[in-house]
Amino acid sequence: RRGLDSKELWEAFRIGFADGTFSTGLPNHGPAKEALTQLGVLNSKGKEAFRGCIVVPLSHPDQGLVGLYGRRIDPEAAVKHQYLPGPHRGVLNWQALQLSPKVIVAESVLDALSLWRAGLTEVTCIYGVQGLSQDLLELLERYGVREVSFCLDNDRAGQEATDKLSARLQQ
Repeated sequence: RRGLDSKELWEAFRIGFADGTFSTGLPNHGPAKEALTQLGVLNSKGKEAFRGCIVVPLSHPDQGLVGLYGRRIDPEAAVKHQYLPGPHRGVLNWQALQLSPKVIVAESVLDALSLWRAGLTEVTCIYGVQGLSQDLLELLERYGVREVSFCLDNDRAGQEATDKLSARLQQ
């Protein structure tokens, strides 16, 4: 329904789907399984934390892959959005910030992907209305982005966040 069925989109953003089979190829014990559990890719039972999710890698130009975002496709899922534990890291499509003095900031990863698919490729996102991540703030400044257009939900939370985030960027 969101127009995310493009092979080009999936390849450009290295999107995948966690179908629950990832851990079957791992040894039952050992450093790989321990590291993946500590990162939050596997849960305490050794199962995929992102099982049933479309998974989008989140990266940083200096550090590579630093985060994952998962969106469950089951409309009945109790938890729809999944991130690695800890602060949300990485910037979706940080290359847009590097290449353009103007960028659109969407409310979520899937919103940004929908905009990209619609041809608005100078897009990135925040991770909900809670605020701008430290990684995003750093890269906006580093790459000299001069104009930010927020594309948040047209509800009270989205409107309040737009005002708050705009004021923060103007500082």
